[in-house]
Amino acid sequence: MKAARNQFYVPAELKIIVIAPELYNRELLRLDGSYRIKEEGGVMSPCPNCQTNVGMRITGWTSARKNCQRVINTKLSHDIIIGATYKCTFIDATNNKCNKTFTAYDGKLWQQFPKAVKRKYQDYVSVFVDRTTNQMLSPGFCDQLLFYKGSFEDMSRRLANSIANLANEATAMYRNFTEEEADLFPPELPKSMTPEEYANKKSQKWPPFNAEKSFSGYFKMPTRPTVTKMFEELYMTELNLSCLEIS
Repeated sequence: MKAARNQFYVPAELKIIVIAPELYNRELLRLDGSYRIKEEGGVMSPCPNCQTNVGMRITGWTSARKNCQRVINTKLSHDIIIGATYKCTFIDATNNKCNKTFTAYDGKLWQQFPKAVKRKYQDYVSVFVDRTTNQMLSPGFCDQLLFYKGSFEDMSRRLANSIANLANEATAMYRNFTEEEADLFPPELPKSMTPEEYANKKSQKWPPFNAEKSFSGYFKMPTRPTVTKMFEELYMTELNLSCLEIS
């Protein structure tokens, strides 16, 4: 019953975006010689530090709850990014081992992917990340923030309300589910059950459900100072890009 209950802790319409170009964008990576593995005919990202893919390996995924990258989308809700993790063990001519680790959607490894690959994920992956709450701002949300005409307090309030709405929706869905399950319980003793089994089953109660606590604990909403900082960073980035275009 707890396992069934826990399914409702996943927000409705949650998207999980898996970023592993070596698996899902192989043909695009093959167009770039630095990604090819000649001996095997496959592809692998070159290490941003060593500039070679000889020692690079995919070691796993950022699938742990604390490591998943949350993305604020244009609906002021969240998506989840799960990315491949890499480690380079290349040993150079002086016998120095690289031993660097990387994530597909973050930092130098993401920046060096061909434009055609990055375009596949452009609705989700952004250079703007709130490190305090481990949240990435989708490009669409960045546009909303940059051109938003209301106050920062209002934007923070709208973000917080979006989490409350998700929690209310999940609570309603769980309540409907438990009521439907109760209606399906046989009103009379089935032949497949003993009286004791029937009594025990009938007396079982569905475990409590607290979506508000779970969602607010996991999907942290930026506070006013954070939103203000995001706006300033976005504004300065747009200003710098405009200056570059003019020059």
